[in-house]
Amino acid sequence: MNIYDVLAKRILDFYTSYKSDFNNSCKIAKTRFEKKTWTLDPATTSFRIKLYNDYLEGLNHEIVKLLPEVDVNTWLAIKQSYENLLLTFAYPEHARTFFNSIARFYFYSTYDGRDIYFELVEDENRIIPTKKFTITHSTKYTSTFFSLIAWKVVHQNLIHDTAALQQMAIGTQHQSEVILEFYEELFYRNKKAYLLGRFLSKELSQAVAIKFAQTDAGVMIEEILIGEGKVKKVFEFTRSYFWVNTEDPVALVNYLLKLMPSKPREQLFINIGYIKHGKSVQYHHLMKALSKPSAQLVVAPGIRGLVMQVFTLPEYHLVFKMIKDKCSPPKNVTKNHVKNRYQFVGNHDRVGRIADTQEYHHLKLDKKIFEPNLLADLLAQSSEEVKLKGESVVLRHFYLERKMVPLDIYIQNNADRKSIEAIIDYGNAIKELAEANIFPGDLLIKNFGVTSDGKVIFYDYDEIVKVTECNFRVFPEYDDDDDLDYYSAEPSFHVSPEDIFPQEFEKFLIPNGILKDVFIKNHGDLFTQKYWQDLKERLEIATV
Repeated sequence: MNIYDVLAKRILDFYTSYKSDFNNSCKIAKTRFEKKTWTLDPATTSFRIKLYNDYLEGLNHEIVKLLPEVDVNTWLAIKQSYENLLLTFAYPEHARTFFNSIARFYFYSTYDGRDIYFELVEDENRIIPTKKFTITHSTKYTSTFFSLIAWKVVHQNLIHDTAALQQMAIGTQHQSEVILEFYEELFYRNKKAYLLGRFLSKELSQAVAIKFAQTDAGVMIEEILIGEGKVKKVFEFTRSYFWVNTEDPVALVNYLLKLMPSKPREQLFINIGYIKHGKSVQYHHLMKALSKPSAQLVVAPGIRGLVMQVFTLPEYHLVFKMIKDKCSPPKNVTKNHVKNRYQFVGNHDRVGRIADTQEYHHLKLDKKIFEPNLLADLLAQSSEEVKLKGESVVLRHFYLERKMVPLDIYIQNNADRKSIEAIIDYGNAIKELAEANIFPGDLLIKNFGVTSDGKVIFYDYDEIVKVTECNFRVFPEYDDDDDLDYYSAEPSFHVSPEDIFPQEFEKFLIPNGILKDVFIKNHGDLFTQKYWQDLKERLEIATV
């Protein structure tokens, strides 16, 4: 066996070991739900990211030992040997992504050719095996259906859950018989589990997600979601990733797309924890969009950021976000701090209120697709991350994020009803983030966006901190106005970086008018120190 075959075999060995550990982590998530051992690790997105990177690092050490210097021709020979090994590999797509990741490790800044990487090729017709269960008016209250699910749980009320499933299936479809088709492995997230499938009858096919929760008395159906619109919300880009066991992620995503055909393919891979492969799909689609003759990157709508530069393709669903070399006053944060905050968000439960982002390095694009003023701004304000290379522009580091309408623009351009709904949901977003121990820091409405279905999402992370790290205060009271210097640029009492004064929020969050009145009516407690202090104490107790 030559050195190329040896290295190709080692790369595949590392991949199969990684995939085994990945699947084991999904099985642990299942055990956590079954036994209600919520503190059992691994339980976080950071584990999966670290696992992938740890295997790449270990593989790099292995390659260096066997081949201290790797040039392009050598790598092409290794790639050919690896491709030969994959000829008998059942599910090669993700294995190719793993190979591309180690290739980028060596060549991302020294070689521009695509020939050292595998191109994205997926069998979009391969579907994961499913199970079927027939539901009729006469379906008996037995454990027959639940025995088809591959788990070990005690049911709180089997008769109630069976009746609820029967009512939703028969009552919604208005049929005498409905088939529930489903993937037997459940999707686990936090303390919930979801069964995904569809109701099938002669006339209709409807996506269904059955949400299970654990109680002291056992597992129970918490909710049954029917229809693509409702099931899609379970897979929002603002939600934490699922843990689901599968040998064939491509086939599973193909099946999920049958349930939710309007979901971006890359998002579903990311949703089920195959983050790198999801990025590969995302990159493939992005390159297709940028290759169109009419493609041009422009500044994204909204108020210019003090920390980030944001630009986009007008008709594309993602935006580019790039950290400036130096933030604009009054912001005073470092580039490393901003990167740290993005990493914090990536590892935290986003509770449906924080946009998911994917981090990219060293993307080379044709200079002509940049609107001239945009390119000038990028070169002036992000010169560390944007480099001209002949007729190309190299983006050394940036994030891709789902495009949304900035909340300040949304309420300007919409009728009172939609604006009122959005401003109420803005308050809901702040509270839901706070309940998850997230204080956004900069609460201005320009830092929140509105999705296509009207949900308000937070997307500015440079000042984000945990609620439990904040010190919520009230302004000190003075017995005499003479004690307060109104003309001083600095407060006349000590203020620490962790100090937050909620009573000040009312002055700058929302301009005076009907929207401010509506916000105060629905969320006026956000302007009080008591709300935040009580919440902080509850969160501190919960983490003990």
